[in-house]
Amino acid sequence: MFTGIPISCPPMHANSTYCPPKFPIEPPSSEPTNKLSIKVVNDSIVFYSAKTSKNELKIKLHRTLRIPDDGKIYPLPPSLGTFPIKRVDDYINKVPESWKQKGGVFVCLHQREAMWMEFENSTNPHALKVAVGKVNALSGEQWDEEIKSRKVQDYCVTPAQKWLDGINNGNGTIKQFIAMPLGQGYTVESQVTGEDKVGGAQIICYNPFSEKAKSMFPEMNETTWSSPKKKHSIIPTKKSIVAYSPPVSQAYPIPTMFSTSSTASIPQMKCCSPAMPRSSLSSLKCEEKRSRSQSSNAQELGLAAGGKMKQDIAKDPYGPSFWDERTKSRVFVHIVNSDMYQQITGEKAPPCPISAKTYSSYKYPWFDHYNENLGTIGESSILSNVKSVKQVDIQKYGYSTQNNQSVKINNVITTKTVWNPNDVRDGDW
Repeated sequence: MFTGIPISCPPMHANSTYCPPKFPIEPPSSEPTNKLSIKVVNDSIVFYSAKTSKNELKIKLHRTLRIPDDGKIYPLPPSLGTFPIKRVDDYINKVPESWKQKGGVFVCLHQREAMWMEFENSTNPHALKVAVGKVNALSGEQWDEEIKSRKVQDYCVTPAQKWLDGINNGNGTIKQFIAMPLGQGYTVESQVTGEDKVGGAQIICYNPFSEKAKSMFPEMNETTWSSPKKKHSIIPTKKSIVAYSPPVSQAYPIPTMFSTSSTASIPQMKCCSPAMPRSSLSSLKCEEKRSRSQSSNAQELGLAAGGKMKQDIAKDPYGPSFWDERTKSRVFVHIVNSDMYQQITGEKAPPCPISAKTYSSYKYPWFDHYNENLGTIGESSILSNVKSVKQVDIQKYGYSTQNNQSVKINNVITTKTVWNPNDVRDGDW
């Protein structure tokens, strides 16, 4: 798997000024050879080049813990499995009329449930914009499809960016993605634009210019950028784990309200931990039960802001001129509640996850990951004014309708991506 940064990119430290490599402007052609297409494979949204089968970017949407909105900055929560992703066209006679024009995919989230995105890169790096209700999740600006220099970088770059857990909050932090109904003033879209007209999430992906990629990455199997070997995994104490088949995460189930045997991928990749005592499973309750009962009608959801989390959004090490806008492809991710999901698919919705407090009480790990040499993007003046779900609750009702009790965390696994100091470095000359 490609995880590289080219030898022409100098390392960058948090308090240094970095000038990305400069590229000559390429004359436009009728059709780029690496134009991206989209497919859904094994609950992943896959951006791929039809003429270059190895050049893929897979995006998975992970179920996770909703962190408390208590003013603290939390580490990265685990994965509790991925959301099933359905193609709109496979249910074209059952989806709302407005979806037929937009196409795309849809997923089911419970009200006040959290989500994070995983980006899995194969060969060339990719740039991608993520929007919530067509509001850019990094800059807060309205949706557009240009890659250019801006006050706040409004796109992610893979493989440097492996995950995105929420909207940019500046200073290496984000506010967690939380699903909420449209039209009630909670979503990022409604707070930034004044109304909920779009909902869901939108993703657009770009390939680099072919010649630039070939010149910078002549050997795609060699890398000058080391990714964390553990990938947010942990070997439990007092046990020696050499190999598991199936993956270790399947051996340690995480209970939910609806099942005591469902499995989960822990953490933000995989985790090995002792199983929870089965005697305690019956006492576990889904913390969203009250929220779900308050919203029994089928409806679409948008993404709101939750508690704060430590997460860097890596600066682009290549610069805007590296990316070929002609290669772009985009997908609309509709978000629905459990009733609407069952109406469309005939399937029961995935169960809602356990609470952060319950998870931590069993001493399962949380995670911290950073890119040592790239730095993080700046704060958005627009998104900094977005109220969290808790703040909107208090504004509407005078109190928060969700549990925001602080969670004590003692088990944090730290990983980092490091520039190799033995590589030859190019400079600005």
